[in-house]
Amino acid sequence: MKTDGLGMKNPDELARLAKTAVESAFSVALRMVEKDEVFCIYGAGDVGELLFSFCCERGLKPTAFLDDLSERKTFCGIPVFGVQAGVEAFRPGSILLGTIKATKRMQQNLAALNYSGNVYTVYDAHTHFRPPHQHYVVTPREEIQVFHNKHAGRRAFVIGNGPSLLKTDPRRLMAQNEITFAANNIFLLEGFEPTYYTAIDRVLTLDRADEINALPWTKFFPHLVSDWITNGLFLNAHHRDWPEHFSDDISECLEIDFTVTYSMLQIALYMGCSPVYLIGVDHTYAVNPAQCHEEGGILTSVARDPNHFHPGYFGKGYRWSKPRMEPLEACYRVAWDAYKAHGFELYNATAGGALEVLPRRDFESLVEPKK
Repeated sequence: MKTDGLGMKNPDELARLAKTAVESAFSVALRMVEKDEVFCIYGAGDVGELLFSFCCERGLKPTAFLDDLSERKTFCGIPVFGVQAGVEAFRPGSILLGTIKATKRMQQNLAALNYSGNVYTVYDAHTHFRPPHQHYVVTPREEIQVFHNKHAGRRAFVIGNGPSLLKTDPRRLMAQNEITFAANNIFLLEGFEPTYYTAIDRVLTLDRADEINALPWTKFFPHLVSDWITNGLFLNAHHRDWPEHFSDDISECLEIDFTVTYSMLQIALYMGCSPVYLIGVDHTYAVNPAQCHEEGGILTSVARDPNHFHPGYFGKGYRWSKPRMEPLEACYRVAWDAYKAHGFELYNATAGGALEVLPRRDFESLVEPKK
């Protein structure tokens, strides 16, 4: 089914939507500066003014504005300094970049000053001002609802793609006819076929579209990738700048925040699976400049991939979104609370790894002994 995007009706409506977009885009940054006694906003312009108002709404007060060009002495009732003068005078713990288009230039200016504090900006902020998708596919709700409680009371395994997956071979689960949810480049694991497959990342699905489209499995995707993914079930998806919502009705909405595992846990809950065990969720990433280069929050590998079960997972030339561990871990806390609220069980059966916010179970105790 094709769904048209919403049009911008008048200047007042555009201004309202723009304000909402900027607030959403900077919401994580605002959370992060709450811990700083001294922080500044770099950019004494329209975006900086919006940021200042959002800070005030949260009870936060920047120490000063920093600006390259402004001749103002004050802005929004607080002082304005040149960037070098402000950094040297206040030594702020954090700086919010009040910009949509000049992020790279501002970051370079701060680097030239050897600023060592935190710099918070918006990943690909301009996307918040693009018109909504004009033509995307959303699967009718009644086609999704056939999966509701389909596996009520049965256990399931949600499979991550970390190096430890080789220690908890999911092919053993396949042999036992277990329900499995897997994602992304799991097709690189020879001989394994999951019960359900998911991929949410725009960059990954673009780069691997041919392989993903050829998979014969039952597949779930966010509607936002339906321009290049040609088959599967397309869910109305919502991305937030902090994981605060967990959908228990994927026929209405799927949250696609920070990790595909979060989305798989929503799908498993909707199908009634309990208990659910995570495997292969190492919850660690090595981002080495010698192995990848970064542009706008997107990493492009130039060497073998050390972060997944297969060296070609994000091998040379493949792109991936830079992981943000704090909100990523928050996803598991929100999922844990949601499962408990529904009377469902959720455990981490990964072999090792750094995810400790879920109770642990030993994978070998859950499967039949190796023959």
